[in-house]
Amino acid sequence: MTLHYLLHSQLRLHNLTMLDAYERYCLFMEERPDLLRNLTDKLIAAYLHMDPATLSKTRKKYRDQGGK
Repeated sequence: MTLHYLLHSQLRLHNLTMLDAYERYCLFMEERPDLLRNLTDKLIAAYLHMDPATLSKTRKKYRDQGGK
């Protein structure tokens, strides 16, 4: 079980450092769309390591490119 958490932590760190804001948002939408209803925009932005304005622009780009 501990190995699972370690691997998950390493993958998350990799994604936060290697992916741009749009890629992080796309991954979030793919893996955790259920959190959209439960979290504020401010919390989602913090989880994705971006400011709320960047989250807003990223969401618009996502919708414009065919995302839900």
